[in-house]
Amino acid sequence: MSRKFTRSSKLKQHKLCEGSAQIEPNYPDSSSAYADEGSAAHLLGRVCLEDGTDPADLIGHTFEKFPDYPVDREMADAVDTYVEICRPLLDESELNGTEAEVQIGAIDNSGEIDFWAVIGKTLYVVDYKHGAGVFVSVVGNEQTRSYASGLLAEVELYAEVEDVELCICQPRMNNISREVISADELRSWAVETRGWVDRCVETIEAGGQLPFNPGIEQCQFCKAKDDCAARTNWIVEEAFGGLTFEELDLSIDKPIAPNSLSQADLARCIEIADAVSGWAGDIKKRAMSDALAGKEVPGYKLVEGRSSRDWTDVEKAIRKLRRMGLKSDDLYTRKALSVSQAEKKVGSKNAKKLADVVVRYAGKPTLVPESDKRKALDPVGDAFADIESES
Repeated sequence: MSRKFTRSSKLKQHKLCEGSAQIEPNYPDSSSAYADEGSAAHLLGRVCLEDGTDPADLIGHTFEKFPDYPVDREMADAVDTYVEICRPLLDESELNGTEAEVQIGAIDNSGEIDFWAVIGKTLYVVDYKHGAGVFVSVVGNEQTRSYASGLLAEVELYAEVEDVELCICQPRMNNISREVISADELRSWAVETRGWVDRCVETIEAGGQLPFNPGIEQCQFCKAKDDCAARTNWIVEEAFGGLTFEELDLSIDKPIAPNSLSQADLARCIEIADAVSGWAGDIKKRAMSDALAGKEVPGYKLVEGRSSRDWTDVEKAIRKLRRMGLKSDDLYTRKALSVSQAEKKVGSKNAKKLADVVVRYAGKPTLVPESDKRKALDPVGDAFADIESES
């Protein structure tokens, strides 16, 4: 093929929905502030590991490649957790690397490993995640395994490896997860994955269409998600076809009472609602993009939203307000830093000294899938009696 079929960061998505791998090249890559900030944090980690410096020593420093993301206390603290994991491995090993590019035979592509080291007969691979929005587990992680499989093939030229320890370090979500697999298991995964890639490529080269399999997880970061007919059809089926009045044994002539749904039906409705809400946001985003580009969206038009006002010259405005009789206390507002803002400024070590002046209020209960890593609450008792739940 003239292009690579998949890449490590997309591997799980493409295995779940092969059709997305076939059509995504038709859509442009997009960056985001989150991605750029993450790249700056990765660079900070590499510099600290290679130069032996501590992240805190670089607070205030701005990397030329990322001028909009200077190293602040939050970034330094997060990267410090990563450095503390890698540095002992670095000191103990003779074979190691940071930000190392490897060829990944399983997917016929390349990838970049944040940190790796060989100690004894164990290969260690550490993947740093700066994001704080989506929890990433290392168990069965396709991206991390693909990196490790490519690295294993190269390392075995110099060292004997029996086990591979994979680690995802995601400090801003308090997530340090590890998985140990045998080198044989990793090789088997690579062979199976390569077989899957070859089969998909053969289908495309023969003029075939790979099947679509839309779902919440595989659609989340798909570049084609707001333009995908398969996803739209799936959402409509889930929302209006997968849960009918007949299946619920309800009469269509009477109002649907919430307690008419069984607990199993209620759980299924939440699943459908999650899928629909994400799809709806993407559809509106696509429609707005088209309208701004001058494309007609039948039945809709662009209008000016709520306007806002600001001073064109703050100092001039202050002088005018003083002449109108306003005093300094009337002209300015003062507000203490929040706990989080203060902790960012003083750093995690000094933050402990604030414990006696900080109170932690219980968060509002929120309903999440059982797979969520947070501890389940006991709804019995008075602790949450007066707290409204989050919708």
